[in-house]
Amino acid sequence: MIKKLFLLFTLITALVTAFSPVKAQHCGFDHAFAIIVDVRDSISGQIIDGLEVFFADSVGIPYKSEWNLIRETTLTIYQKTELFKFGQNQQKGPQSLFEPLTSFPFAINHYMKTLGSDYDFKQSDLILIKDTDGEMNGGYYGTHKVKFKDKNIVSLCKSQQIWQSTEAVNKIKILVTLNPAK
Repeated sequence: MIKKLFLLFTLITALVTAFSPVKAQHCGFDHAFAIIVDVRDSISGQIIDGLEVFFADSVGIPYKSEWNLIRETTLTIYQKTELFKFGQNQQKGPQSLFEPLTSFPFAINHYMKTLGSDYDFKQSDLILIKDTDGEMNGGYYGTHKVKFKDKNIVSLCKSQQIWQSTEAVNKIKILVTLNPAK
């Protein structure tokens, strides 16, 4: 009798769960956010590769981030440094469900940084962009500082539209156009 009641209870629970309008779904990036920086040449409009992009204080000193050192991942955006450095979201070929993620499927070739929800941003924070390889990326662009706004931070789980829509990415990314030095 107890066995039959247990089976009936299990069946009812399964049916209620299956037809429930709200289903809890786990996101692999719970409590993770991203900042996307799109750096382009002002003349050609092309994305500039090979830059170093940092999150910095009001005078341009890059913040430190242990997140970079402790994140062991296959994602191309992670940089093995203690500085709060952005990596370029470079697509490394086709990805299947059975291969580890190497790049995010959105904002390809843009500079990105993921961070936890505990980061404290200040109104005076900057995005620091340095061109360290000069002519190798099409022209020397020097060093630039860009004001950062916290509206450019996006949740990787709650903002699912960025995974599927270029328009959604365009609304939150930081677009920077640089003039090559002459």
